[in-house]
Amino acid sequence: MADKERISDVEGLNITIQLEDDEPPIFSNSSRVQIFLEDGGPIDLFDPTLTISDADNREEDRVILEVLVTLSNPVEPEDQIVFNGSAISGSNISFTDLDCSDEACFQNLLALLQYNNTNTEPGSFMLDRRFSVQVCNLVQPF
Repeated sequence: MADKERISDVEGLNITIQLEDDEPPIFSNSSRVQIFLEDGGPIDLFDPTLTISDADNREEDRVILEVLVTLSNPVEPEDQIVFNGSAISGSNISFTDLDCSDEACFQNLLALLQYNNTNTEPGSFMLDRRFSVQVCNLVQPF
């Protein structure tokens, strides 16, 4: 502001925007042990009853942005994540909102994931393989 002779100092104001999101998405897969046999072909990663849910109160907040599946401890170069019958390169696979528009679609894609190891000779790598699943949701501005 200016008066006849002086101009006031510039003042700043910080505003914190807090997005509203009630609950994070929940991934549920029954706790079961999968056994892989060499030369036995790929095995399913997830139980057929797996579910992804986002229990936000408002429908517009229920948006899954990404589901990321990672083989956390690949032991051999022949360890593979298989999607819909084809091995992928790398130790993770991501499905995004460009692939799916709802929770059921993400569940169906996860049901197509398998583990395989193409090494046909018994080795000394008899370690468990661990997979992690991360479900991210998009917080819609209000």
